[in-house]
Amino acid sequence: MKKLPLSAAMLGLTVLLTACPQPLPPTPETKVALTVNLNGVTSAPVKVTNTTTNTVLFDGPLASGKTFSDLSKDTVLKVEPGAVNGYTAPAAQTVTLDASKTVTLEYQVVKAPGNAVSATSIQGNVTGIPYAGTALLATNDDFDSQNPGTLSASGTLSLTLTKAPDVASFALVPTSGNACTFTGTASTNPRVSLFYGLDILGAQGDVLGSVTEAVVAGAPSGSFIARLYSGAAATIKGAVACGTDTISLDLTLQAGWNAVVYTPSDRSFSLSTPGDAVRTELRGEMYKPSVTAVLPQAGLTFASDAPVTVPVTFYQDGAFSGQISLSTNVPGLTVEPATLTLPALSAQSTGAQAYLRQLGLAPQRVNTNLTFRYTGGNYSGPFRLIAKNSAGAEVGGGSSTLTVQRAGISLSFQGSNSVLRPNSTLDLNVSAYSVGGFTGDVTFSATDLPAGVTVTPVTKTLNGAAFATISLKAADVVPGTYKITLTADGGNGRTASTKVDITVPKPGVTLSVSSYGSVAVYQGSGGTVSVDVKGVEGFSGATTVTLADLPAGVTATPKSVTVTQDATTTVQIPVQVAADAGLGEATVRLTSPDLAANAQNTTATLSIRPARTQLSGSASQSIRATEGVWAVTGGQYDNTAGIYMSTLTRFTMGGAAATASVPGSSPHLITTTGGVIAGEATKEVLISDAGTKTTLPAGPSNVVSMSDQTDSQGRVWLVRRVTTGMGGYTDTLSVWTPSTGTLQDLNVTANYGYSGGQFILSPDGKRALYLSDYGGDKLKIDTVTAAVSKLTQLEGASSGAIANDGTVWFSTYSQLARINADDTVTKFNTGAGRLKGFDLNNPGVLWGADSSTVYRVNASTGAVTSTTMGNIASVVLATSGGLNVVTYEFLVSGNRPSYLSYLK
Repeated sequence: MKKLPLSAAMLGLTVLLTACPQPLPPTPETKVALTVNLNGVTSAPVKVTNTTTNTVLFDGPLASGKTFSDLSKDTVLKVEPGAVNGYTAPAAQTVTLDASKTVTLEYQVVKAPGNAVSATSIQGNVTGIPYAGTALLATNDDFDSQNPGTLSASGTLSLTLTKAPDVASFALVPTSGNACTFTGTASTNPRVSLFYGLDILGAQGDVLGSVTEAVVAGAPSGSFIARLYSGAAATIKGAVACGTDTISLDLTLQAGWNAVVYTPSDRSFSLSTPGDAVRTELRGEMYKPSVTAVLPQAGLTFASDAPVTVPVTFYQDGAFSGQISLSTNVPGLTVEPATLTLPALSAQSTGAQAYLRQLGLAPQRVNTNLTFRYTGGNYSGPFRLIAKNSAGAEVGGGSSTLTVQRAGISLSFQGSNSVLRPNSTLDLNVSAYSVGGFTGDVTFSATDLPAGVTVTPVTKTLNGAAFATISLKAADVVPGTYKITLTADGGNGRTASTKVDITVPKPGVTLSVSSYGSVAVYQGSGGTVSVDVKGVEGFSGATTVTLADLPAGVTATPKSVTVTQDATTTVQIPVQVAADAGLGEATVRLTSPDLAANAQNTTATLSIRPARTQLSGSASQSIRATEGVWAVTGGQYDNTAGIYMSTLTRFTMGGAAATASVPGSSPHLITTTGGVIAGEATKEVLISDAGTKTTLPAGPSNVVSMSDQTDSQGRVWLVRRVTTGMGGYTDTLSVWTPSTGTLQDLNVTANYGYSGGQFILSPDGKRALYLSDYGGDKLKIDTVTAAVSKLTQLEGASSGAIANDGTVWFSTYSQLARINADDTVTKFNTGAGRLKGFDLNNPGVLWGADSSTVYRVNASTGAVTSTTMGNIASVVLATSGGLNVVTYEFLVSGNRPSYLSYLK
């Protein structure tokens, strides 16, 4: 390129600029980057935050990796990896970008505990058995020898299931005729063999220990894997019940080998097919060292005095070795040699012999001959060979039978209740019989006698049979029960014996309640329990009598009493009952520190009854007052008036409140809202609660039946009899208004019964029942409209009650019943005595009573609760709700006091 020449002006400018220094251009900012990579997973939630500016660069799922570019140098970034199922998330990282950098987030797989479950193999490490050996599936009493596995010395177990087992099979679901029953569904009923675990056998067939495939995840705690061989594929879901035991089944089985989860619980277990989450570990356990002795199955037989020698095999279970001592549990039966030394060997298992014999194996063992000698009488029964270690602790043994049939004696005791009292004699009758043709003199005696007791031996000639009396004489003997031995000795080792319990009684006392039946006590007051105390077995002196097992709210004061031998003394035990003590009967116990061991009838029944107030004189014909009851308490003939006047007294729980004299020896009593009407026909008076009398207009005559309370309009309902001539009569339902003397006949045609009947009003007085006697009609009355209907359902009813809503209840033949809205009848499996009516304050309560008990009926459910009261004279509904009950007692003096109680 050709250079253009500069003009002079331009040249000067160039020189000028060159002579003056100029500013340099700005240096570009250095940018860096951060690369985030994932390792172990293909995607994970990641959050990247610029902590310098407090801004979030990324927050979401990151796939494989990501680069964050165009970041200023020295920027600080925080990288927070999130959780991924099945992996352990790495920790958060903070990175200062002094240059471009890379962060790798390493996710690690979470390893499941234990081993996965395989249906056809068992593999893994076993703890608890430090031996190499053969592993065999085991049932409760058998092995499977077709699928052996191995356990290495280092504890590695390997077992593969390829063949059908050689143990007995059974139907998994109970079949017809089985005592167990199945409830559920089953596609088929395969025959199966079930194995609960494995046994490990040593090289010589010694059973070393057991291995359990315990579940560590995926199934309830305490579960383990059992192995089940099924003859066919099946799906079974349900439960097998065997008495109180239950087996739950939830199985999907394939033909051949299956793994099942066995979960035990109280008196039941379950078998289920394991899910993918089930994990296991193998747990081994050595068997307890012990000795098993196998004696001949024929047992030991002694036909003479000669000893008997038999071969015995000793199995050293659980690696037992060392010296053992031998003995038996039958007196007179000894064994030689008395000691053996068992050599050291590899560990074995209790009960392994049966398994090994079935498998054709020969475990290590000690075979030896033992010689038995017997010096007792004839015997037939089991015996046990006992093995003890050098420390004297029993470590096993074996069992067999012993039969002794040689010439000798048999002895039996004839009697019972062998009581030997101090300073007296007890005769014990025994029978002896010849065995094997034995004859000769036999001496009868006794041994193992307590101190202070002696025996007089007696000799009899035995030729077939002999009977003898062994006399024991007691001096000063410690009381107790002793097991003594009666003996028969015919010489030359021909002996027989039998054990007998004799009792030396302890001097003491017997206790019993003096009165018959229960003892009545009352809330808020005291009482007494009369106890008869008798000295027996020579007892005399002072003793203390106490009532124990008292119910809550009842206390009793112990009393000391002095008694003489064979005499009875009666003591009164004071009893105090709290006001809130529970009602009902309670059984209490009579106790004494000197109570005789054979004392009987040492309990008493306390009948806890409601609080009561004694009334002045006897009370009869009770009727409801505004508070308490009015009752007839006496009377006398008034010569001036020419009429018998009865005394009427109002009682409350506080006592007598008012009195009044009313006409008649048996005045009818009627409750009204203004007081009580009392008197005879046409001679009625109204008595206020204070006892003030108001003469009423003449009332009706010829009354057959009359209600004992007024209805909602202040009227009295009655049946009166009108003579129709020539001996005829007509009964008429009528209403009487006492305040005016008005009498209205309702002209209702019905059979009112020759002897009349009873009126029962509802609490509000708007409804009434009429129950005639002796086959008459039963009527339901609306007292407001005077509508009357017959109730055929009440045939045979002895009492009834009607609620404010018109529901009728009745009792017949001691059964409670109710007429429902649809005229059906509900009968309850209980009685409530004679019904007295619905509670005047609680419409859900119906009251009834008989001669001794009050019944409270829940009108919603028909449930009945009872309260024992004693002798009931009358029962009266209380105006404020509840029930007033008048009771009485018969005293020896001939008096008959009355009492008032109140129940809610």
